[in-house]
Amino acid sequence: MSVGPAGRVWAATEAGLLTFDPDSLWAVPTAYELYTSRNSGLCGSELNTVFADSRGFVWVGTLGHGVFRCRRLSGGGLEVERYDVGRGLAANEMQAVVEDRDGGIWVATQYGLSRMESGADAFSSFFLSSTLQGDMYSANAAVRAKDGSLLFGTSDGLAVIGPSGMDAERFSPPPCFTEFYAGGRPLVLEEAEADAFKARMESIVAEHLGDAAFTAESWAEQMGLRRTAFYRRTKDVTGMTPNEFLRTARLKRAAELLLEGCLSVSEVAYRVGFDDLSYFSKSFKAYFGMSPSVFQKEKR
Repeated sequence: MSVGPAGRVWAATEAGLLTFDPDSLWAVPTAYELYTSRNSGLCGSELNTVFADSRGFVWVGTLGHGVFRCRRLSGGGLEVERYDVGRGLAANEMQAVVEDRDGGIWVATQYGLSRMESGADAFSSFFLSSTLQGDMYSANAAVRAKDGSLLFGTSDGLAVIGPSGMDAERFSPPPCFTEFYAGGRPLVLEEAEADAFKARMESIVAEHLGDAAFTAESWAEQMGLRRTAFYRRTKDVTGMTPNEFLRTARLKRAAELLLEGCLSVSEVAYRVGFDDLSYFSKSFKAYFGMSPSVFQKEKR
């Protein structure tokens, strides 16, 4: 829940976005609005977080559809604008939203941290940890301290951010070639290099799948690239960041082992490189939609 201008309360629920004026609701129990995908521009019913900023906007985080910037109109309608990975978000699964002293909006996602400066129309994203856990943020665990720093809960502890010290390039969508001509004749774009790069990635991952200490930095080193170049190349080729690719590979292998039925859930977690059983279960459920134990029981 979050309290916006004039004391209006906003709540993210499984049924939609609920809002009401406490005084009016006390007098008339039906004096509230419930915004859903049917009567507004919101997508999905899984609203995970809500935050009312200082400018009168309400930010609604979803699980899978990004974050929505909303403003309640005088007639009771809802003005909605959506932001997702196409507009710079690190991921579309929202965990928490907070505002810095300069009016910038910070969004903690299930993987990565994103910021939109005041007056901007897109987000910049940050990956502050070399571990999967460190870049996986916790639901509704974000607050601005008195000194202006921002505190975020992660699966690997507390992250403290000094907003003024953070710098990143503004997001710009990468170019996408749909046709290529030489001498007036259409040519098929060469994909062999991309395929070879991906095959090399998969080979290295297979070698280190059970190594919990294996990081994006060491992976980039084995690929012969700097971390930034490796990140961009991996994103171009696979559509995922290196940590996302590694986590997905580990979870897919975990699912295979669970189906074999020879190992317990904890043994499977350690076998595929997770040294934190709670984090493994959380990641597995986020990817497959059910806990490892339920998956093993239902799919066999």
